[in-house]
Amino acid sequence: MYCIEFVADQHLTIQFGERIRFNKQGELVCTEIPPQEFIEQVLELFERYIPHLRLATNVLWTKTVDQNRIVYDGLRIKLSNIHGDSINYNHLREKINVFMVHLKTKLNRAFTLIETSNVDIIKLTYVLY
Repeated sequence: MYCIEFVADQHLTIQFGERIRFNKQGELVCTEIPPQEFIEQVLELFERYIPHLRLATNVLWTKTVDQNRIVYDGLRIKLSNIHGDSINYNHLREKINVFMVHLKTKLNRAFTLIETSNVDIIKLTYVLY
């Protein structure tokens, strides 16, 4: 089981490798640190899927890699400039869920959304198993 975390403020960050515990069918389980091959496969699928998610803007997006954290700049992750507007959370959650279904199909794995937040920073944490 691997944890993937999507964090959005001014840019979108995808993080791997966080070890978390969660309840799966009444049993407490812990995620593992994913192998590099898995991380590369997820990122390749995400980058190919950006146009389908309609996250791309007229500006080219850029990617910065920092260990298990990948930062994407130039993606349209917010629809509103109003501080704390729930439309931003709903928009990003919908887009990321569509991607996760695509990832589930390609990798033949199930996923669970285990943690969300909707304050200043939008955070969606998924576990693939």
